Amino acid sequence: MSNGKAGKKVPGGKLVRVDIEYSGDLIDSVRITGDFFLYPEDVLEKIEFSLQGKKLDEVVSTVDSVLSGNGATLVGVTSEDIFSILKEAMV
Repeated sequence: MSNGKAGKKVPGGKLVRVDIEYSGDLIDSVRITGDFFLYPEDVLEKIEFSLQGKKLDEVVSTVDSVLSGNGATLVGVTSEDIFSILKEAMV
């Protein structure tokens, strides 16, 4: 198992950080933090849980699926931003 951390300020101004544990190309666990907004807030835990066992190329569709399935909205960051930062952390 490997560990990675990455963070960046996305265009438009919000900071996103990830702390990830992964095996090969599979996500074992991930923690997403930053100064972005997510409504309702408890969906962030659902996103993190849903990413466990997923490959990096499944991140955008998984995040979008959890958001739509819970009527949630990300403000200041996109699922593509989360993918990009996770990709950086897994290098």
